[in-house]
Amino acid sequence: MIKLLNVKTPNQRQLIRNLSGGNKQKVSIGKWLYGAEARYKVLIFIEPTEGVDIGAKMEIYAHMRRLAAEGAAILIASSDLGEIAQVCHRAIPFVHGRPGADIHARDFSEGQFITAITGDAA
Repeated sequence: MIKLLNVKTPNQRQLIRNLSGGNKQKVSIGKWLYGAEARYKVLIFIEPTEGVDIGAKMEIYAHMRRLAAEGAAILIASSDLGEIAQVCHRAIPFVHGRPGADIHARDFSEGQFITAITGDAA
């Protein structure tokens, strides 16, 4: 799993608390995720790449895409609009705690999303 997830560690006995943020995230994913497509239909990620470097983000996104390609539905709750734009097929902004209109990836822009979440969208 260390090799598959590209976890940077001196050895497999390294304590997780001593790893970088991105490597901690990858270990967390590896603990329960691989094989998930056979067990789960929907996977929910909440702020999946918060506090990790760009390289680790790209790797985490690749694993999420692999799971989606293998049939799992991926739901991402993120405050990072760049993350939403990069990984989501569609986004649903919440307006005053309620889901707003879907924004498909081909139509997504940060401006449109911000307008939607402030409740100014038609």
